[in-house]
Amino acid sequence: DLSDVLVDWAETTAEADRSHVLAAVVQRTSVAHQLEALRDAGIEPRVLEAEGLVLSNLSPIFPLGQRRLLVDLGHRKTTLTLLLAGRPILTRTIPLAGQALDEAIATDRGCSAEDAERLRQEEGIFSSGSETTSPGALEILDRLAREIVRTLEAPEAGAHGAEGNPETTLTL
Repeated sequence: DLSDVLVDWAETTAEADRSHVLAAVVQRTSVAHQLEALRDAGIEPRVLEAEGLVLSNLSPIFPLGQRRLLVDLGHRKTTLTLLLAGRPILTRTIPLAGQALDEAIATDRGCSAEDAERLRQEEGIFSSGSETTSPGALEILDRLAREIVRTLEAPEAGAHGAEGNPETTLTL
């Protein structure tokens, strides 16, 4: 129901006869929980932004080129933001990230998730020497790669005049 959600939007491009907008929709209860958690931590927020759009705030700071996919690989989720000329045109959140990698490594190596996280941080995903690369971690990375490709192949990703220049730089 529309009364259960908040909707915000930003114009990404404007032409004489049409405009493209990026819209964000979130459940009001999710926003209320986030605000409550911040207040419980002693923080009174002035602005609450959609996580994918926050990544686009990097574009004025760094030269991000014509078409760039920003990838924020977090603990529980991965956020993707596609920029065209520094402006966000598409954002997605995928519930797959570092924690899934740690769990896969823990399963493959027979260790705790904490030890697996330490191994991932110290040795990386692609081990050398006597230890073999974790097949489970490779499966997680494969799933993430497929989601990145799906994002770049989405109809929205080809909009805004990007059809003639499909080359995309990926920034992790």
